[in-house]
Amino acid sequence: MNVEIVEFYPIEWKKERESLTGTLRIKLSDIGIHILGVFVSKRNGSWFFALPGRQGFDHEAGKKIRYPCIVFEDRDNQKELIEAIKEKAPAFIEMRLADTENPLKFPERLQKENPATKNTKKII
Repeated sequence: MNVEIVEFYPIEWKKERESLTGTLRIKLSDIGIHILGVFVSKRNGSWFFALPGRQGFDHEAGKKIRYPCIVFEDRDNQKELIEAIKEKAPAFIEMRLADTENPLKFPERLQKENPATKNTKKII
């Protein structure tokens, strides 16, 4: 399977904890599609990748389950895709993190404002 990593979209990076999260956009040239939202996580030097999916609740089993958005009929193709991502993505992401000409922009974390404390004074 011909997999091309198109872009990495960062969410959060904590250098001191070696923690990185974001998503990938990949291109499958063989079948002519782009997959957006491939989840990326790096913790203590270990990479984790997951294809896009949704969380749900299995009422019969009584527990949370994950519903994938993309599923191959042939499970070998699915495994081949994940292996190709694991092989190519870390080098691509490291290259993007080191790029000084076109640096990645990490989103600012938005603090939820508590309406109950909106008009109160802070005592320092």
